Amino acid sequence: MENGFNNLKIHPDYDENNDNRKDFSYFKKVATSSYDQWHSQSVQNATALNTITVVTSTIRFIPLALPKRTRLDRIGCQITAGGSAASVGRLGIYDSVNMVPNNLIIDAGTVSTAAAAVLSIEIDITLEAGFYFLALTTSSVANVTFRAVVLGGIPNFLGSLSTLGTSVASQLFITFTYGVFPQNVLNSSFNKLSAITPLISLRYKKEN
Repeated sequence: MENGFNNLKIHPDYDENNDNRKDFSYFKKVATSSYDQWHSQSVQNATALNTITVVTSTIRFIPLALPKRTRLDRIGCQITAGGSAASVGRLGIYDSVNMVPNNLIIDAGTVSTAAAAVLSIEIDITLEAGFYFLALTTSSVANVTFRAVVLGGIPNFLGSLSTLGTSVASQLFITFTYGVFPQNVLNSSFNKLSAITPLISLRYKKEN
């Protein structure tokens, strides 16, 4: 195969007549592995990540603002301290109405929360530009610790708490007995929480 852009091999999917054959994502590598483009939920500032222990019997709803049509092929999280043996965490995405979670778009399934690990689930979904919520719940009897975004890295989408003061809301939650995600949660009793937020990561598909 002849050499091309930057003296690297020409992308096998393109020929000389294809204007966009110099696809940088084909050439970009980390060591010998293909470059992955993972993004977290609407992180505003480049602050260092932390951890948070998530209580059971809740669903957490974490804001996600997308400025353009986006195709996603994985959703994941990092467990830094596991919970009960054989426990799982469930990940999903909801659309919104007036900045409140509404209809379930995808219940992506589960990852193990029994031990520390970086875990993800394969999905294939395209979201239009708009405001969404990432959803997280766990079956663990013991609390699970997740990699998390600190308050300084979270945009103020949800406004202040009802007590006002200096705190702003970073996420919403409802009480929930573990199972598949409800199809609609619009009429739930939402609580605003001002706290470090579990980090749910999304991988953007390169065709996007």
